[in-house]
Amino acid sequence: MSHGVNPWLLGLASNGTRWVAVGDRGTVLSSDDGLTWTWRVSDPSIALTGIQWDGRRFVAVGADITTLTSPDGISWERGSPATSSSPRNAIASNGSIYVAVGGQLVRTVHTSADGADWALRYVSGEGELLDVLWNGSQFVAVGTGGMVLSSADGLAWHEGNAGTTASLFSIAWTGSRFVAVGEKGIRLESVDAVRWSPVPSGTSNDLYRVRAFDGRIFAVGRDGTILAGACSAERVLAPPTSTSRPGNRRTREEAPRPRS
Repeated sequence: MSHGVNPWLLGLASNGTRWVAVGDRGTVLSSDDGLTWTWRVSDPSIALTGIQWDGRRFVAVGADITTLTSPDGISWERGSPATSSSPRNAIASNGSIYVAVGGQLVRTVHTSADGADWALRYVSGEGELLDVLWNGSQFVAVGTGGMVLSSADGLAWHEGNAGTTASLFSIAWTGSRFVAVGEKGIRLESVDAVRWSPVPSGTSNDLYRVRAFDGRIFAVGRDGTILAGACSAERVLAPPTSTSRPGNRRTREEAPRPRS
């Protein structure tokens, strides 16, 4: 891929047939095979930090309260700005409501019914929220200082902590448990987003994104770190004082291709 610059890619989503990656400089790339990528949008005035496929369209959010939407990952429209100037770092949807999390001086949650018009629903404390997901029954967001927020509807939020002061940059749902990753390779797991257990990740590098695909967990981080491991539902979580190690291994993996 060549476009005169090498952008930082900060978000990735698939609709089952097409991948879309977003990043700084307003970068939007699309690919039908995960190997060949086409530049779709480039706007140096914005930074796109998260993207979600909701079953009907892609919705990308940005650090400067920008929202872009697309039905196919090729043609894009810009939505209305949120009612606050707080940056948004990640987005999730349960099929009826979008949730975007972010912040800078305070933690924020915005919601939208259409992915275009946004309302501020939560603001509190210091720091920021860095990632959010919907696991089928609740939204869960993670952020600086080990903060964990959960909500059944995206409107009312419960504050918690994963038992760490480290920043948690990303969270994934494997189908049976949550996996959160962050500073200095920290990895925490939970079946309910309330009680968390540390699990060795095999690296001390910061881990910026974790996602679960086809029964495997993939995490990426600083200095090109790529981790992959099984996410078997039958694996027993270690308690906080355990010295047992999961069967994960550090490796480089080809990105899984979207299903045709």
